[in-house]
Amino acid sequence: MNPTLRRLLEPMNLAAYAAWAAIGAEMWAGDVATTGLLPADASREWAQFLHGFFLSVFVLRQLVQAPRERDLAIVLLQLLAAMAMVALVKAGTAPILLVIVAAQAAQVLRVRTLATFFIVANAFMFGIYSRLWDWSSAGLATLLHGSFQLFAMCTAWYAVTAERSRDALAAANAELLATRSLLDESVRDSERLRLARELHDVAGHSLTALKLNLRALQRQPALANDAQLALCARLADELLGDIRGLVQQMRLHDGVELGELVQRLAAPFPKPRLHMELDPGLRVPSLEQAEAVLRTV
Repeated sequence: MNPTLRRLLEPMNLAAYAAWAAIGAEMWAGDVATTGLLPADASREWAQFLHGFFLSVFVLRQLVQAPRERDLAIVLLQLLAAMAMVALVKAGTAPILLVIVAAQAAQVLRVRTLATFFIVANAFMFGIYSRLWDWSSAGLATLLHGSFQLFAMCTAWYAVTAERSRDALAAANAELLATRSLLDESVRDSERLRLARELHDVAGHSLTALKLNLRALQRQPALANDAQLALCARLADELLGDIRGLVQQMRLHDGVELGELVQRLAAPFPKPRLHMELDPGLRVPSLEQAEAVLRTV
């Protein structure tokens, strides 16, 4: 599924669409009472406009994925649209829009700011209920609607906290995987170096000594034309050449291969997805440099 469409159809968004549609059923189908702030027809028309505007801004937030400041501005626009609509018409379902706003505010505000947001918004709602709606039980209505907002805030805040904890755990897991890969590469590199030294220092020196002894024997008149001795000398030359080639090949693979390490580092993160192009066999000479590259990534 397209990522944008997936965001629009997330379960929390689907619940918001259902609540918005339920409010619209009352707003558009029935003869909603007005508060007298504007003439009756104008109040209903503006309320219907704000109802549609609220959904447009809500959808815009899902599409834009703006930075925190702009994201907060979009949430505040929804809050103003919802409160203006409640101030214009006495629709019993209209305050539900503030529950939707509260859930979004918990995603972009820190706890103290969120508490201030909750108190200020409901103080305004109390004023609307008592002055414009002329409710004698304005305090009870504010408490009732505020409890739903508080529930939505807590639910959204815990969801955001869980997501951040998951990301932190993924980062720690990625670092552990990268460190383990570096240790594995260090062990392999040390083993390659040990084998290369063994072949060069032990087998290479022994074969060189063998060649010198064989040449010394070939210089003796009695053995100068001995075919078996010549064969042994040729085989010693070939074996020494093979060992030198093997040691050189092992030294070509010294260092640390970066591709697999970076892929392991990125594997735990579901987003953003990493697309990487590296030359096959790209290596750095030392573990220190490999560690620096991985920490930079």
